[in-house]
Amino acid sequence: TLKKDKRQNLTSKYSGGAVVEIDIKSLEPRLYLALVKGIEVEDAYTYLLENVLNYKQGEIDRKKIKLAFISLLYGASINKIKSMTSLNIKDIKKIRQFLDVGTFEQKIINDYNANGYFENAYGRRITSINAPINYYIQSTAADYACIIYESLLSKLSNTGIDLIATIHDAIILDCQKDKIDEVMSVNSFNEEILNITSYFNVVRHS
Repeated sequence: TLKKDKRQNLTSKYSGGAVVEIDIKSLEPRLYLALVKGIEVEDAYTYLLENVLNYKQGEIDRKKIKLAFISLLYGASINKIKSMTSLNIKDIKKIRQFLDVGTFEQKIINDYNANGYFENAYGRRITSINAPINYYIQSTAADYACIIYESLLSKLSNTGIDLIATIHDAIILDCQKDKIDEVMSVNSFNEEILNITSYFNVVRHS
């Protein structure tokens, strides 16, 4: 959780080693697309830009698409999103129509009203309906990240690669010199329960 300019001060306990961060790209938006829309892509925001809004890469700042996607997912109004992103209302409405969050939210509410709970994608029961989409996606994402990283670490060398921190959708590893390339080469991994592949950003901090 250090500011980026401070992370370079991290030091491996291994001589010549490295502290490496691995995080899952656009975890919650990609899970929504896969689980609700049946679409699995490496980059959720590029998909929206090219396939929903029909723009080419670079025509709209990717950060604006990211903010609009996440804001719509968690209930922000069109006017609020326009003020945050400066996207035009027509494009925001296209994204909202495509995501169709309201239909999925109603399904969750119906399940809750019928059973007194609803389940995330792994069948974990959630007994509060205060924020249906938020609870469903974030609980699923938390479970997904745990499963992905447990599986990934079991495939990496069992010596010289130490887990030193977890931050929701990221892990921090301390690697011996001869294991750095092995960790830096990690780019994707499939979670076998939901059968959804994760793609990683891998950053060396020291």
